[in-house]
Amino acid sequence: MLKTLPDAMCDAKTRLPAMLMEGLNEQLRRVQQLQADIGLIERRLSQQMREMPACKAVAEIP
Repeated sequence: MLKTLPDAMCDAKTRLPAMLMEGLNEQLRRVQQLQADIGLIERRLSQQMREMPACKAVAEIP
């Protein structure tokens, strides 16, 4: 859904007030930044699990 959102917002630009579009664009940027942050955290966790068997053992606990 997030991949198609920028195109949908571009289409909506002519139908929605500029103030609303600014707010939506700000929220989209925040979501994109959160996705980047989550990706970074996941890579760090993967690295830790490779380097520390204890971390891997904890991650495997249901």
